[in-house]
Amino acid sequence: MSTKTNLIIFAILLILALPANAQDSETAETIEPTPKGSTRGQLPPRPNPEDDLRTKRDQLREDAMERKEEVRDAIKDRRDDIRDTMMDKKGGMMEKAGDIRERMRTMMSSDKDFAGVPEKLREKIIDQKEKFAEKLEKFKDKKKKELAEKIEEQIQKVNQRLSAHFLESAEKLTEILSRIEGRTKIAKDRGADVSSVETATTKAKASIAKLIDASEKQKNKVFAVSIQSETTARSDFGKSRKELNSDIEALKALAQQARVDVRKAAVALSNIKESQPEVEDTVAPTPSASTSPETTN
Repeated sequence: MSTKTNLIIFAILLILALPANAQDSETAETIEPTPKGSTRGQLPPRPNPEDDLRTKRDQLREDAMERKEEVRDAIKDRRDDIRDTMMDKKGGMMEKAGDIRERMRTMMSSDKDFAGVPEKLREKIIDQKEKFAEKLEKFKDKKKKELAEKIEEQIQKVNQRLSAHFLESAEKLTEILSRIEGRTKIAKDRGADVSSVETATTKAKASIAKLIDASEKQKNKVFAVSIQSETTARSDFGKSRKELNSDIEALKALAQQARVDVRKAAVALSNIKESQPEVEDTVAPTPSASTSPETTN
């Protein structure tokens, strides 16, 4: 082969080799050198099973500690809530007791049934009201509780009203008997035999005294209404009503007897010619006392 031919072949090979070298040069320029100690381009290390197990165990321990703290905090909060509730309830009961006393005092000061009732007796009635209210705390039905409170108050009021009624009747009979005694003295001064009138008058005085004594005792009586439970409230109130009715009937009988005895004294006086005009018509019958509808059941 001639020298010319070799040169041509060398030139062709040189031309073909130039693009490849240029590409390699460009690639070399764009690739940054990897810093020493860097793991770029290296495969990540394999995970160690023991490390994973240790990590999970530590995580479970932390979770258990957090749950334990949460439970402890929840128990503490619950304990505090219970204590606060009990304190609030106790405070509410004390406040309620104070409200009861104030309400009862206000009611008694404006209610005519309690007019003239001594302060000492009023306090006894209020004390009984507080004891009764404590028993009503067990009631679940609010309407029954309110009704029970009204009935208990009504029993006390009816007792006061009717006791005062019979005391007024005794006072009126005493006034009538006093007039009879005055006219008896006039007839006696005129020489009339007034022994029958005096006997009747003495008996009438004794009857009136019994009526006054029983009425005063009844007026000072505070009915201790006892309720065992919400289910027995109806029958328990029935016992108190029956007791009140029995007491009032006894007073009614005494009032009737006193009225009869005063009338007998008036009739005896009218049978004496020397006496003043008849006074029988001035003896008005004692009004019939009856309990209110609330106490007749």
